[in-house]
Amino acid sequence: MGRVTSRPRDPESSNEQDTPRYDAAVAGESTLLSDLATADLHALRLAAQVMRHKAELDSRPLVADYFARLGNVATGELALRGEALRVIPAPTPLGLAPGADAEDRRVLGEYLTLLVANERLPQALRDVSRQLRTRDCR
Repeated sequence: MGRVTSRPRDPESSNEQDTPRYDAAVAGESTLLSDLATADLHALRLAAQVMRHKAELDSRPLVADYFARLGNVATGELALRGEALRVIPAPTPLGLAPGADAEDRRVLGEYLTLLVANERLPQALRDVSRQLRTRDCR
């Protein structure tokens, strides 16, 4: 999980303020989505909501949690661009919960494959879904 630390204040610079920064585990998610266009981030946020709902209907709470986190990461990236509907107070680490079993990973892979195969979604979103499937469904 990401942890918040404070950057030391530089007394030489009057514009420098103590600002929160986040450890490398969180930076990976932000980097993964940072190349997406704003419209693609909105599409990813909505796709995550749909997949979360599907996982809830299929009684897969850990997969639903994964998609909730994915939606939060997308919303956080939108907030950095001034495009968010709300501000996320802290970064959301993306991944299946440690208690996820092989079936959770299989179902997550199946759902991400639905996003990858959906030709109506932007190619950038499909590519990110493919990267997430490779990273998180092993």
